[in-house]
Amino acid sequence: MQRVICDTNVWYWIAMGKFIPSKNVVLVPTHFSLYELATTEQAVTYPLLVQNAIKAVYEYGTDIIPVGPFEFVLSNQSSSFSDWDISMMKKMLKTFEEMMSIDFSQIDQIPEALDAKVREESKKCRKGRTEFVAYANSLLPQIRKNINKTIGKKRH
Repeated sequence: MQRVICDTNVWYWIAMGKFIPSKNVVLVPTHFSLYELATTEQAVTYPLLVQNAIKAVYEYGTDIIPVGPFEFVLSNQSSSFSDWDISMMKKMLKTFEEMMSIDFSQIDQIPEALDAKVREESKKCRKGRTEFVAYANSLLPQIRKNINKTIGKKRH
């Protein structure tokens, strides 16, 4: 069987009925797709769509690739990233679980208190990652300089 690593849009397309997975293909969700689904403010605007996209992950997805390349590098460079990421993700998953328990086919919008909670946690999660991205980007000029010094100098 062919394994396909899926972008978040694939799960949305399945939820909207625009894509029906083949039985010959194994769909593989990633940590990043789940992160996007968990931190999107679409969850407040289109809660039924996000809920159905998550159901599609559970119905059609296989084992999740648990760590993205960016997270892998950061978690090996900074223990605070790993600790922060884990605690923030646990908090978001509790809120997410609360949201997933709502039957959105019966109501028009997400309850106001949950709306505020989802938006706030989404902003906090993005802020933390943005700070790490800024830190990582600040290291790039020196890394590039070091790479340029060694290109062509080593023989194998």
